[in-house]
Amino acid sequence: GKAIDIYTRLAERNPEADENGLPVSYMELGGLCESTQRYGEAEEAYGKAIDIFARLVEKNPEVYEPCLAMCRSDLSNTRGKIQRAEKADEEFNFF
Repeated sequence: GKAIDIYTRLAERNPEADENGLPVSYMELGGLCESTQRYGEAEEAYGKAIDIFARLVEKNPEVYEPCLAMCRSDLSNTRGKIQRAEKADEEFNFF
């Protein structure tokens, strides 16, 4: 998306100033994808956010660890929905 493209450019130019915008955008994208049942895309977006937040935690754990925890929780919820959807599909597969 456009926001992710902008934050990527900003982070490349000045990583110290714009570190938080990119992973937050990925986290928000994950939420949007999850709400529209695009679980694979949500999982990918959350994964990117987690990778960035994990790196940021090394620099400033007090600020970024809560963000990392929230994103991991969101990813876990998404994976739970995927599992339930697959199990529901199995229940209706009579052939």
